[in-house]
Amino acid sequence: YLRQLYAYVVVDTCSYLTDITLAVLDIADSIVLVIIQDIPSIKNDRMFLDLLTTINVPAEKIAFVMNKYDKRIASITPEKVGENLKQEVLATIPLDERTVIPAVNRGVPFMIDNKTQPAARGIYTLAEGLRAKLVRRDMEETDKPVKR
Repeated sequence: YLRQLYAYVVVDTCSYLTDITLAVLDIADSIVLVIIQDIPSIKNDRMFLDLLTTINVPAEKIAFVMNKYDKRIASITPEKVGENLKQEVLATIPLDERTVIPAVNRGVPFMIDNKTQPAARGIYTLAEGLRAKLVRRDMEETDKPVKR
């Protein structure tokens, strides 16, 4: 129903799988998997990625974003995580406590009044990367020959 009303529908699912979550993943045009810079998180993302592969979700449908990226943690970079997951990390949202924590505490999205801050630029990069990915997918679908 929402697809009929809006160009984009964003669904923030819970962190565990339910029948509803699986149904949403099945009909989604794109799945954004959020990664953080610790080994348990990356291990869980690897297991989730394996599950998506098992249920025949195409890898092109999945986009990885590294949240709270801290350049000081040199052992876990987006490039290394991408190598481990065998898929590029589309965007990084830097650790930006001076912007994000006060926004959360005030209940005001930081994107409203801090559009030039590092975390906001990371969100814009993610949005642009997703848009480009969806446009490429749509172009590939229109270029496919019609089966008769």
